[in-house]
Amino acid sequence: MDQNKRMSELDGLRGLAILLVVMFHYYVRWPDIFPYKGDYAEFFLFKYGFLGVQLFFMISGFVIFMSLDASKGLLEFARKRWIRLFPAMLIVTTFLFITAPFFVERPFGQPKLLDVMPGLLFVESHFLNYVFGLSLRDLEGAFWSLYVEVRFYIMLSVLYFAFGRKKAIFVLFGIAFVLTLLKLLTVGGGFKSEWIQTLMFIMGQVFVGHFLYWFLIGIVSYLVYKGELRQWSYPILLTILVLALLPMYKDPIKVAAAIGVTAIFIAVTWHGQLKAVFRWPLFAFFGMISYPLYLIHENAGVALIIKGGKLDVLPGLLLPPIALALMVIPAYIIAVYLEPKLQAYLKQKTQKPLPDVSAPAV
Repeated sequence: MDQNKRMSELDGLRGLAILLVVMFHYYVRWPDIFPYKGDYAEFFLFKYGFLGVQLFFMISGFVIFMSLDASKGLLEFARKRWIRLFPAMLIVTTFLFITAPFFVERPFGQPKLLDVMPGLLFVESHFLNYVFGLSLRDLEGAFWSLYVEVRFYIMLSVLYFAFGRKKAIFVLFGIAFVLTLLKLLTVGGGFKSEWIQTLMFIMGQVFVGHFLYWFLIGIVSYLVYKGELRQWSYPILLTILVLALLPMYKDPIKVAAAIGVTAIFIAVTWHGQLKAVFRWPLFAFFGMISYPLYLIHENAGVALIIKGGKLDVLPGLLLPPIALALMVIPAYIIAVYLEPKLQAYLKQKTQKPLPDVSAPAV
């Protein structure tokens, strides 16, 4: 399959993911401060829009393994990932901090200068607070998933270049097995020994905890795309999906929604039935700006919704689309003009070959 088409389809999936997340944040996330309260929170697409994050994780599992296969070593991979993630984060962080005084309705309140650190370092604020005795907050609540992704990149890349490709896959599934075993041991208030609690903490902080299953779905999809795992693809996927859905078992509709999102991802990356749909201009456009829009949308967008509600001119249902349209403007400028220039500058400054002692990817 043509690589450019493949990437355009993944961009379309990113477009769907960001639209789901934005709808969740703009209609459901803040009922106490929305002018329309929780009037639209039970609408299916809004209520379960948070599953867009799981879709992002599946896409990342697919793309990161592809990137690892195309990298010569750990340092090259790390440089590529940093150049991919840091420029937009730096631009967005600057924008959010400078414009915060104009958005006094921000749900997270007004940031302090040091609050820019977690995002720029891609490290949770609570970790920095614990290690350095600080009292930092994140500029955006949505940053949390970026921290999870970066931890996953670090874990997977170390495994990949330390043990080689095939062994890394086995180790990754081994980590998932240990995670599952620990969850079974602690279910219903079972074993509560100190060492199990410590292992659970490590699994959450180092091995991204339960989110690992969603990344694995993306990795399995990539392996199928490469012509691997053909015989075992469906039982492996079904097992991973069941484990991923376990925390949702009390809400059958949530389970159905998660299965639906996963089915869309599989239909595009495994079989390609929905390729044409996710090449539509709407999905392609939002996929193109998905990263800066994800970083920028929540606090400023919710503040705009509150400002619009005070005018008492439009029905509440229309306020989020208007806020989204306004958030698209800076996201587009960042994605099309500012981010590429900063990425090109960083590539030029880091283009000198880096020594790499990583094991060959075999």
